Amino acid sequence: MTVAEAKTHYAHSDYSTDLPKNAIYWDEDDLDHRHLVAAINGLYQRGDFTRFTGEGWLETDIIRHLARGICLPSYTQQEALTSPKRVCVGIEGNGDWQRKDLGPPRESKRQLIRPQENGNGVYERLRLYTYSEFGLYIYRSEHLYLAIRCGPIGQNGNGGHAHNDNLSFELNIEGRDFIVDGGSYLYTPLQQIRNIFRSTRSHNTLALDGLEQNRWFGGLDGLFSLRNDAQAQVVEVSVGSFKGEHRGFGQKHYRQFKWEGSVLEIEDVIESPLLSELNFNLAPGVEVTHIHEKGRQEFSCEFKNGDVKLRMFFQGFDRVETREGFFSVGYGRRLKNDLIRCYRSRPHTKAEIHLRESQWR
Repeated sequence: MTVAEAKTHYAHSDYSTDLPKNAIYWDEDDLDHRHLVAAINGLYQRGDFTRFTGEGWLETDIIRHLARGICLPSYTQQEALTSPKRVCVGIEGNGDWQRKDLGPPRESKRQLIRPQENGNGVYERLRLYTYSEFGLYIYRSEHLYLAIRCGPIGQNGNGGHAHNDNLSFELNIEGRDFIVDGGSYLYTPLQQIRNIFRSTRSHNTLALDGLEQNRWFGGLDGLFSLRNDAQAQVVEVSVGSFKGEHRGFGQKHYRQFKWEGSVLEIEDVIESPLLSELNFNLAPGVEVTHIHEKGRQEFSCEFKNGDVKLRMFFQGFDRVETREGFFSVGYGRRLKNDLIRCYRSRPHTKAEIHLRESQWR
């Protein structure tokens, strides 16, 4: 099958390989990763991991032996001062960590700050878990999950499995996925599709026309490496906001997430003559019910997942529309979904996500 034929085949299929019933092949579930969880549990010895994997895994014993009995504390232990630093709404002081405090975690830097009541709905008892070496920052409450990506590309700058996702994010409200990462889908079978799924434009961040946050080499050699162009870093992270930047477009892209009650504000700043856009990749099942031009360079958009509804407001855009998105539920599997694409009209733009209908205007 040629590459062109393969693209045609995948365009008219469910993105899976259909084998004839009489074919001889290994009956393997490539999404069963219990052996990896079992190996990890050799370090953590967590009961919930054991319940998931079952008893008697050789991988658990091997890692436990290599670790010589060392058992790492887990974030599930409420009193353990582990590397996921916790920041909670309502604490005294502003709770900021400046960039100089975001290096590799040391015992003296680990801390637990208990939540306090504040009565702000989805924002109530919000915690922040930071994984600075990995470049992942997670805000969680009973009603909300927000994950922000900002940091290194891994493998000492090689980025073999990294995507151009710096300053991208995922959002779940009331247990419903709304804005999601598209996944990986494929590696070597279709090189062009592999590169589409790891491209800047396929993530929930700002994209410049024709540019990538991190460039890659062509051909097979480039499928498992990225040039470390972005040099992304956190400027400031606190209980109420997150600020990050990267230099992947040859100039600095600055993004800030800021909480105002139950409204999440996302501001983007970049000075460039090139066309730029924001993309918001929606989870399968999310329905865009309304896009409305409110005024000059202002738009509103309503969407829902089941019985949960959100509304977004955009300032500084020429056009807002829905397009086909990218979402993979596992290797070689893709589902149809939509994305919201917003064409920017000025260097400084703002998107607001209103999490409560009572705050819609």
